[in-house]
Amino acid sequence: MIKKILVVFILLLFSNNAYSLDEDLINLKVKDFKKLDTMQMKKVLIDTAAFGYHINGEKFEDIHYINGEYASLMNSEEVKALYKIDTGKICYKFRDKEKWECAVIYKKNLNQEQYYWGVKGKIFAKVTRVLSIPAYEKEKFNNSIAEKERKAEEKRKAEERRIAEKKIAEERRVAEEKRKEERRVAEEKRKEDRKIAEEKRIAEEKRVAEDRKIAEEKRKAEEKRVAEDRKIAEEKRKAEEERIVEEERIAEEKRKAEERRIAEEQLNKKLAMIIPETELKEAQNFLNNVQVFVKINPEEFDILTVMEFVIMTKPVLGGLLDDEQINNVESFKEFANTSTAFVRFEHRKKELKIQTELKKIDNEINNLSTKIKSLKKYLQENMTSNFLPLVLAQVKLSQSILENAITFVELENANKSIKKLQNEIHNTENQIKVANVNIAKLTKYLQENMMSDSAPTAMEKIKLLKTAIDKAISKDLIVSNKSAEDFISEKIEKQNLAEEKKLEMIKKKADEISNKENEKKEKERLAEEKRLAEEKKRKEKEMKITGKYPVSNASYSEVERQVGCENKYSKEKKNDIFNTKYKNHWMTWTGEVTSAKSDSVNMDVNNFGIDDLSVDFKVRGVGYNLQEGQTITVKFLMKKPGGCFFNFEGTQAVIQ
Repeated sequence: MIKKILVVFILLLFSNNAYSLDEDLINLKVKDFKKLDTMQMKKVLIDTAAFGYHINGEKFEDIHYINGEYASLMNSEEVKALYKIDTGKICYKFRDKEKWECAVIYKKNLNQEQYYWGVKGKIFAKVTRVLSIPAYEKEKFNNSIAEKERKAEEKRKAEERRIAEKKIAEERRVAEEKRKEERRVAEEKRKEDRKIAEEKRIAEEKRVAEDRKIAEEKRKAEEKRVAEDRKIAEEKRKAEEERIVEEERIAEEKRKAEERRIAEEQLNKKLAMIIPETELKEAQNFLNNVQVFVKINPEEFDILTVMEFVIMTKPVLGGLLDDEQINNVESFKEFANTSTAFVRFEHRKKELKIQTELKKIDNEINNLSTKIKSLKKYLQENMTSNFLPLVLAQVKLSQSILENAITFVELENANKSIKKLQNEIHNTENQIKVANVNIAKLTKYLQENMMSDSAPTAMEKIKLLKTAIDKAISKDLIVSNKSAEDFISEKIEKQNLAEEKKLEMIKKKADEISNKENEKKEKERLAEEKRLAEEKKRKEKEMKITGKYPVSNASYSEVERQVGCENKYSKEKKNDIFNTKYKNHWMTWTGEVTSAKSDSVNMDVNNFGIDDLSVDFKVRGVGYNLQEGQTITVKFLMKKPGGCFFNFEGTQAVIQ
């Protein structure tokens, strides 16, 4: 029975014509209901009659007798079975089925009067009323008498309806005849009105046609006028466009001609900078070219003839070029020039040499331009510098040379001059840093030794250092720093040494008091140091084998401040910081190339014009095409710290 209901339920789920009474069961969700437990189900169903309807709209009456028997009436068909309520389910055993079939009962959370039947999470029936069996029997009896009375009443009402319908039909017939007559009269009137309207329409069409004819003639005349105006405007526009195009073409030709002229001037200017070869050098180049060409093209010349010329001109390669050798070389050239292939070969060689020289000149020009930019940047960032007049003069002179140089030597000397000035600035500022360190040491000495006989000398050293700083002359700074450092070494460091010796004596006595305990601690310390050293070596060895070194994101300025010229730590602490944070760490810095080799490069990282980083490339030959002044970024493995006069050093560098 339940399976039959389920089949009906499934069919209705896929049908658009599902019937519903007071509630559409298809759209109900089990999660919106509360499930009845075993006791609640027994209380609701046992010894009761339930009225309701299925999801397909069929009404049913279910009776659950107290003895476990079940009867259901649906569509005048009675079904009987056994039932049981257990574990929160109600199950039925029908006569033609071997297995029990079960369902679950739900109720709405806020409605205690109505119940819902569900199977496998789907609602398939609703119980709208529950009566006790005695009440159900009484109602059933009353309904049978009432049914007879209802049928008699329906028969009476049907007769009344028949009589009323007959009367209405007659009235409709009379009304229909009246309507037909009215329609006939109206149709005649409509025909007359249509005739009058048609006459008016014909007259209106005639008037409209005449108006259209006049309007069309006006339109055509206007179109002709507009077309003529457009033709004239189009001719003017085309003429204007042609004029503009011609002007642009002429302007473009002038621009290109000017560009060619400037390029040609620049090329001629650069070609003029190429130092011409001496007659000896030109002859030697010719002889070398012949040797290379013969090796590449052994079948082009008669080898015996070539060898005779080679023997005759051999003194030229040794540097001798007298009248006899000049004649020999000229004869050799006449012979060689009989070969078109050799003429092309020598021409390419000369062109290649010219291009090499031009590239060399371009590199020198670019290098000078970069150095001028560096000096201008220095002017912007150091407006109170003592070097301001020198830098300004150097910028003006270098700019003039850059724009008006006639010889390659002028460019080369200008670059050397800027390099020398930058070195001077760098060395002077480094000496100023050293001077400030010495002033700090002397000031501290004065604070701690105000009554010392050496105090006046220390004050004099400080004054000399400050004067040298104000003048910013490198030689004066070196002399003042040397004098101050001699004093510091003589007075301060000796005093510190005496204090250290005194402390050493105190320590020695303390050590003698607890010698055994100290020896034990010392052994433990040494053992721990040995263990840490071995651990460090093991890690370094492992990193070398695996290549897995830690990465540091520290900038050049940060590293310089901690372990470079600017650091104020002791030598030991500086080394500890470097070994811990930076040594054998991958670093990535950006700077300008100051000098390069195939396997290494020196770089200016702080943009001051002086190199402060030296690295060896991981792959040999990487630096072959690098140029001075070129900005590059390198990733490298830090190996040695830098200082006031030494570069930071690294290996395994890779250009990013």
